[in-house]
Amino acid sequence: MHLYVHQYILLLSVLAYCDVCFKCSFESSCECTLNTTINLISAKCSGRGLLAIPYFCNSSILLDSFDGSYNKIERIPNYIFRSAKNLRHLDLSHNSISLLLPESFQGLEELVTLNLESNSLKYNIDIIPPDCFKSTPQLRYLNLKSNVGYYSSTQKYPSLSSLSELEILKLDGLPRDSFDRGFNELSKLTYMDLSSKDCDIGFIQSRFFHYTPNLRYIDISHCKVTKVWKNTFSGLKNLTYLNVSYNENLKFDGIENITYDLQFTSIEVLKFNKVHETFAMNSEIGRHTLKYLQHTKLRELHMDSNRLQNVKSGVVSMLPKTLDRLSMADNMLSFGQYILEGRNMNISVLNVSFQFTSHNPVLESTDRYESNFKAKRIKRAFRVNFPLPFPTNLREVHSRGSQLQFDIPRLELMENRLEYYDASLNLLSHWRGPLLNFLHLKFLNLSSNYCSYISSYFFKGTEKLEKLDLNNNLLGFSIQFDVDGQILKPLKSLQIIDFSQNRIPFLPPLFFAFLERLEVLKLYDNLFEDIDFRLTQMKNLSLIDLSRNRIQFLGSVAIGQLESVARDHMLSLDLSENPFICSCASLKFLKWMTETKVMLLNRENYSCKYENGTKTLLLNVNNIYNKLKKDCSSYPVIIIGITGAIFVSVSIVCFGLFYRYRWKLRYIFYMTKNRFRGYVPVIDHANKTYLYDAFISYAEQDCGFVHNDVIKNLEGEGNLKLCLHKRDFLPGNEIAANITSAIHNSRKTVVILSPHYLASNWCRFEFNMAKMESMYTRENENILFMVFLTNVPPRELPLMMMEFIDSNSYIEYPDDEFGNAVFWQKMLEAVSA
Repeated sequence: MHLYVHQYILLLSVLAYCDVCFKCSFESSCECTLNTTINLISAKCSGRGLLAIPYFCNSSILLDSFDGSYNKIERIPNYIFRSAKNLRHLDLSHNSISLLLPESFQGLEELVTLNLESNSLKYNIDIIPPDCFKSTPQLRYLNLKSNVGYYSSTQKYPSLSSLSELEILKLDGLPRDSFDRGFNELSKLTYMDLSSKDCDIGFIQSRFFHYTPNLRYIDISHCKVTKVWKNTFSGLKNLTYLNVSYNENLKFDGIENITYDLQFTSIEVLKFNKVHETFAMNSEIGRHTLKYLQHTKLRELHMDSNRLQNVKSGVVSMLPKTLDRLSMADNMLSFGQYILEGRNMNISVLNVSFQFTSHNPVLESTDRYESNFKAKRIKRAFRVNFPLPFPTNLREVHSRGSQLQFDIPRLELMENRLEYYDASLNLLSHWRGPLLNFLHLKFLNLSSNYCSYISSYFFKGTEKLEKLDLNNNLLGFSIQFDVDGQILKPLKSLQIIDFSQNRIPFLPPLFFAFLERLEVLKLYDNLFEDIDFRLTQMKNLSLIDLSRNRIQFLGSVAIGQLESVARDHMLSLDLSENPFICSCASLKFLKWMTETKVMLLNRENYSCKYENGTKTLLLNVNNIYNKLKKDCSSYPVIIIGITGAIFVSVSIVCFGLFYRYRWKLRYIFYMTKNRFRGYVPVIDHANKTYLYDAFISYAEQDCGFVHNDVIKNLEGEGNLKLCLHKRDFLPGNEIAANITSAIHNSRKTVVILSPHYLASNWCRFEFNMAKMESMYTRENENILFMVFLTNVPPRELPLMMMEFIDSNSYIEYPDDEFGNAVFWQKMLEAVSA
């Protein structure tokens, strides 16, 4: 409710503002705005193609500001503003004004700011008359930059003695000139900017600022300064800011004179970026360059882009204790003693980014952060087993794009207060760690490092981390194996994490399990197909960015998690640029889109692809869902029916085949297993050589007959070698393996048939294995010989055994004295055959 009230108030404010916007009466192409507080008008005529300043008529007295920049105005006529008594702000920059007249600003007694930048106003008395500003006694801001053009050596600074209230002045620096005595009248002038594309000062003599003693801010960057004499700045007691950057011929020798003068000022900020030529030899800072700064209260020191390779011993310790910010970016810094000396500095911000940057020799950029650089890799064997010295008060470090190329080892810092560290755009490809004693670190940026490995204990000492940026690496190759979420476990205070552009196909469910305070999760431009990781523990989660992945639709688990998170607070989700599909499989996802409380960002750009290849925008998801639901309504029944019929048919066929060939399959299985384990020796079936003459298959209850009669008559008197399971099976081997091996190694298999035999599963197994041996190994040679020990009714015989008995001869044991002799003779003949 509170939010709606604010929105209503904002709407009323916009409506009220629109009521006072109107076309200016003096020029229809201009927009005027009435400030109802002071009842004055602001006119905006910028970029309207005006050739002249409009004639304001009676409305000029109501003007508070006039913006006529970026037009084609060539002159400012006399008395054009004579009725503009209340005009306080006038902007005529970026025009073609080439002449000011003595009465051009007549009537502007209340004018506070005047901007004439980028015109054609040469600095001479014919173009800018000495008394042209006499009618603007309240002027506090004057900008005349980018007007000098060529032949600056023939020009002189304009006379501004009438501007006694002037505070800010922007001019083009001129060569071999200084401000004349008239500037002494500008007692309130505190800000002077001489930097511009037309600035060409060259030598700065000691009297350059003699008549501007109250200056606090001076910018003479980009002014082709080659030398600054001593005592140039020493008279500026109130000077707090000085910028002499981008004067490439000044070098550190020229800086020495400047720092000498600054000890007599109130300097707080000093910038001498790029005072060395880009393609000169590497430089070194000595003691004489900065030693005078120790007597100042300097807070910021910038010396970027100077090809600085080394700082001599003792220089760092000379820097003032008040120094808070130090920038040495875009240099060639190497390791040295000065690093250890930095331990005692009081700085809170250090910038050493873009070391070893390659510059374009043709189109050199003046902005160190836009330099075109190639990777000039510096390989360093980096191993640390002791706490590193570190400035105690240092809170912010930038080492971005510095060609650091090594695996991050175990790192432990001495006592420190580091809160912010940016090491992006380097080549730190393996993060082993741990990072110990980073107790105050809140922001860490390791993006764009081509990292493909991160250890499970890397973040062990960074418990206070709140924002972690790891985008544009190759972490998808390693973090997908962190099934317990150990990598991020220490980061329980983390609020923002960025894993974008890491080629991550999926994450384990517990990867973010310990990030209960997470608010923003960025995973865009990866390879995700669904949300498989757990989200429900993130009670403060407000944004998930999954744009530019491979998500066709979200599954039920993902939808349930999103709804759970969005139940108590607003949750935003970005799924743009994903290849959504419109099919029966995505019905639940499409329905969720129509009902969810989750705010889908960039939803107007979502599209999906039908099975026929056509695409449509998901602007009206309801219509798409209803159409698909109707088309898919009969599919489940048909699919279930066809699938069921196929399953039943295949099951019946498979069961029938398995049952039909069950004994063959079991025989092949055991024979293969025996051969693999070496239980079955190689038998020469062609020459009829076997280890045994017969394998006796009998039930345990009939062992008396076998041991007393069969062994005696066939082995003792018949001189045959028999295989009996109690005597010849190998101890420790599987029973089935022993059986199949014994049958395979015997010329015949003799079955002692009795009711006990039929009741034994192993006996039936022996019978069927012998039958399979006959069919598939002995080329259908019958190796089975049936002996009926007792009378067995046919109805008790199994079908397969009955079929065998009907087609093969068998013998019955007579159990009488005369019949026994014939029985054993026949047995001996059958086994020996």
